This record gives sequence, C-alpha cells and structure tokens, in this order.
Amino acid sequence: MIFHIVPTIIPTTAPATKPAPTAAPAPTAIPVPDLVIGVKNALKGNTALVGIPITVEQRGLTIDLVGVIPSLRLRYLAETTAAGVPGVASISTQRLALSNTYAVKAGEGVWDIASKVYGSPLFWRTIAKANALEAPYVLHIGQILILPEL
Repeated sequence: MIFHIVPTIIPTTAPATKPAPTAAPAPTAIPVPDLVIGVKNALKGNTALVGIPITVEQRGLTIDLVGVIPSLRLRYLAETTAAGVPGVASISTQRLALSNTYAVKAGEGVWDIASKVYGSPLFWRTIAKANALEAPYVLHIGQILILPEL
C-alpha cells in the first residue's frame, strides 16, 4: 500500500489582537460665567454701599472684593450682597481693607453717615464728637471724618 501524503492547508486564525486603545475624550471645559457685572449691579443696588468704591474681580467662581471700606458692618453687607448673586461660589474680602476715615459725599450729613457706617443714625454724636464738629449739620463734600470704634 502506498500512501500519498497530500499536504492540507488548515486555515488558522490570526492571533487575537486587541484593538488599539482610544484616547479618552478630553474633558469638556465647563464655561465659567461672568459674575462681575451681576455682583457690581448687586452692590450698586444696596443703598448702604452707594458711593463706596469697591472693585470686583473674579477667579473662577470666586469673587474678590477689593478696596477700602469704612466699617465692618459695610464689609459684611458687601460680602453678603455679593454672595447672594446666583453662580457665586465664594467671596474673598482679604483685599477689602477697613478704614477709620470717611470722605463726605454730596448731600450727606452726619446723621446719614452714622446710619450708613454704624447701622443707626443715633451714632451721629459719636462722629461729631470725634471730629470736634461745632456745627455737625455743616459738612463739605470731600471732608474727611474720623470714624471712631464703638
């Protein structure tokens, strides 16, 4: 008996290859809303803060209040007013310095300044006494008043 060996080709499967890894999609940057205008408008809308120059800066969702303010009460009002603006995550008042002086603005009297700075017009005598005002109802625009601590 004669055997003929016939070569047979047995199909083989190619070694399994892993698909090339795909790069993860780049995280979509969440747009940061411009909060400065909203905060400025809110500060302007607070009558106690009218005439006090406060600069508003934004870092992400954090608002920095910058300037000089005459009392802790007004600093607190500025901070809470800014924090009430939708989208604001935090407020920094590190650059909002306190001053013990106040520059008189048009139409203001000692009564108005006491109300604004101390929260009550009844402290007008405290301001008048600290500044030796003989006629506390006569103030001049730009006049610098000393604001004593209560």
